[in-house]
Amino acid sequence: MVRSAQDRMTWVCTSEPPTARLRLADPPSSRAMLDGGWWPTSRDSVVELSSLITALAARGDGVIERVMLPPAAWDSHPTRIGVGGTVVRVGWFATLDAERVILTGTRNLRIDLAVTAPVRA
Repeated sequence: MVRSAQDRMTWVCTSEPPTARLRLADPPSSRAMLDGGWWPTSRDSVVELSSLITALAARGDGVIERVMLPPAAWDSHPTRIGVGGTVVRVGWFATLDAERVILTGTRNLRIDLAVTAPVRA
């Protein structure tokens, strides 16, 4: 499979991302199906994921390395996003529930969030 230059490109949010609208269970339960909820303000995946990853990194639970999302809910589909000096890989899965995002990372970190997406204009 030949990948395009755009597939290999790392996208970076060039402005200060908005503060993530996020509610997390504290402490997270290993038996819960969801760890919280996230209310992005737009369908711009680079801006919204930068905001979310920055907010989760501030908690100190571990480093986010990967994000899994459904493609239908977002306007752009980058495969890598630069956030805070690190690169986060983004996977787009049509089989993933449209109202779900899964983030994984170091120290066996896994965060499952319910997503309430903004209404399309």
